[in-house]
Amino acid sequence: MTAMLTGCGAQSEPPPSEESAELPEQEVMEFSLTETVGGDKSWTLLAERAEVFDSKGFSKVFGVKILFYGPEGDVSSVLTSRRGRISEGSKDLQAFGDVLLESSEGVTLRTETLRWDNANSRIWSSEFVTVTSGNEVLTGYGFDSDPDLKNVEVHSQVKISGREDTDGIGKRADDSAGETGG
Repeated sequence: MTAMLTGCGAQSEPPPSEESAELPEQEVMEFSLTETVGGDKSWTLLAERAEVFDSKGFSKVFGVKILFYGPEGDVSSVLTSRRGRISEGSKDLQAFGDVLLESSEGVTLRTETLRWDNANSRIWSSEFVTVTSGNEVLTGYGFDSDPDLKNVEVHSQVKISGREDTDGIGKRADDSAGETGG
């Protein structure tokens, strides 16, 4: 696995991070990070700005956009959020604030926080989530999915509105009947 980091120097100094008074070792405008597996792009992270904390092994990113690639090299989904944090070793990511993941097939997922498990190519959260596909809307707390939203599993307080079947959206973690799950 390889990662590529690029960026452009800032013309003006960005405001300090809201999360910490600690100063980063580097600040990068127009931050970009690409993860490859076997020479093929897995994902590309783009951010308006990054604060790099090399000695702590992570970077904070702001104005986040992540392109996830399918097996043919095409973009299979796009994630956006206000900010995030990426682990430099594992390339795991946390996204915060107005998180939106849109698949190339029109499925959308909205939540306030989301985590990307890079080693397993999975996204997940324990927060409230809304998944929309066509006129179907699936809501609940906690979810696990692949990044292209083909296998979404919502874990609790599951509610479905729209068409009666859930094909194309996902399944309930507990596979229980009715409008709410365990």
